Amino acid sequence: MTTKTYLYQLRNIDRRIQDKLRESAEWREIAKGKTTQLTDMKVQCSPNPEIMADAIAHAVDYEREASALAVKMTDLKYRIIKQIDGIEDEKVYNVLKEHFVQQVGVGTLADKYDITYNAMKWRIKQAIFHFEKVYGKDW
Repeated sequence: MTTKTYLYQLRNIDRRIQDKLRESAEWREIAKGKTTQLTDMKVQCSPNPEIMADAIAHAVDYEREASALAVKMTDLKYRIIKQIDGIEDEKVYNVLKEHFVQQVGVGTLADKYDITYNAMKWRIKQAIFHFEKVYGKDW
C-alpha cells in the first residue's frame, strides 16, 4: 500500500460504516414490508413466513458488520490522526490535517492558501512524501 492510499483511507472510513448501517436499515424496511396480513380471503398458496425473518437476519448481519468495521476503522483513523499530529513541520501538518482528516478539497485549500490548484496538488504530494519520510512504511 502506498502512503497516499494509506492516508486516503481516512476519507472513506466514515462512509464505509454509514454504508453498512444504511444497508441494515434497508433490510429492516424490507422486513416491515413483508409482514403477514390477515384477510377473510383464503389463498391456495401461502406466503413464505421466513421472508421477514430472513430480512431481519440480514439487517442484524449488516449491523454486526458495521459494528466490527467501526471498531477496526476507528482504531485505524485514530492511528493515522496521531501520526499526522506527530508531524512537526507546521505547513505539512496543516495540509495533511485539512486534506485528509477534515476532507477539505484541493480547490478549497488552494483558495485558502492563495495558490493555484496545481501548486496545491504539488504541496499535498510533498506533504505525503514528508509523512512517508517520518513514518516510513508502518502500514
